[in-house]
Amino acid sequence: MAKGYGYMQTPEYREKIRQAKMITRAQGRHPNKGELALYSILDSLYPDQFIYNGDFSQRILLNGMVPDFVNINGRKQVIEYFGAYWHNNPNEEVDKIQAYGKIGWHCLIIWDYEMKNKLALLAKISEFVEVKANR
Repeated sequence: MAKGYGYMQTPEYREKIRQAKMITRAQGRHPNKGELALYSILDSLYPDQFIYNGDFSQRILLNGMVPDFVNINGRKQVIEYFGAYWHNNPNEEVDKIQAYGKIGWHCLIIWDYEMKNKLALLAKISEFVEVKANR
């Protein structure tokens, strides 16, 4: 290791690099059809309470993650939209919820296949927003 580059080995530095890479990957990304549909549902149920951040347009980074939807009325709630193609790791859902939980945020995961059953989807979202708001 060259003299003067020891800072590159610190955990803080490596974490900043990891976060910067994540941000860079998120830039230039646009909401997909499922995210647009979910945003429309969220906006109709809870106007002006959730904002789309999946493209990092709002510059919200929580515990090194870029959440898809963030509650902007003071409640620590995020909603992640998972498509089966990209999110096929069975532990990813639990890992996300735990990672947000470590910093005091509540996380709801909506899978792409759940969008087909509107009544169940609306109930799941309502329960999350209203129940978690009272905790």
